Amino acid sequence: MTGIEPIPLQTVSLIKAKAQKVSLMYEAYLSDSHLSWLFFSIKKSINVFTLLVFPAFLG
Repeated sequence: MTGIEPIPLQTVSLIKAKAQKVSLMYEAYLSDSHLSWLFFSIKKSINVFTLLVFPAFLG
């Protein structure tokens, strides 16, 4: 295994989080109810809002 660097734990958890997000989107897409899509988009907007506003409070 020479020349291959071990994957950092942060990268692994990032990939896991992305995979989880994709599977959530897929589940929402598969379940045809508008309610799950609504819930998903609300959750997404909250995430975006948190990412944009929270650093402003910290900074």
